[in-house]
Amino acid sequence: MIEAKEYQAVINATNDGIQNHTDLVRNDVAFWDHRAMAYYELGNCVDALAAAYHASLIDDSDQLFGLISSSPLCSKSLKK
Repeated sequence: MIEAKEYQAVINATNDGIQNHTDLVRNDVAFWDHRAMAYYELGNCVDALAAAYHASLIDDSDQLFGLISSSPLCSKSLKK
C-alpha cells in the first residue's frame, strides 16, 4: 500500500491491527515503520514520529525516527 501511495489505507489497516490484533503487531518493526511512513507522507509529523519511536523501541537499529525528525518537513513543523 505504501508503494501505491495509499497512505490513508495504511493508516486504516494499522488502526485495525492495533485495535484487533495487538499481540501480532506490538513487536513488528515493519508494521510500525509502514505506519510512520504513511503518516509522514500525509504530513502528520507527530504521529509519524510516534510510530517510528515505537519501532525504535523494538529494534534500536531502526533509523526511521531520526530520518523523520531531521526531515525538512518535520524539523520545521516541530519547531512551531
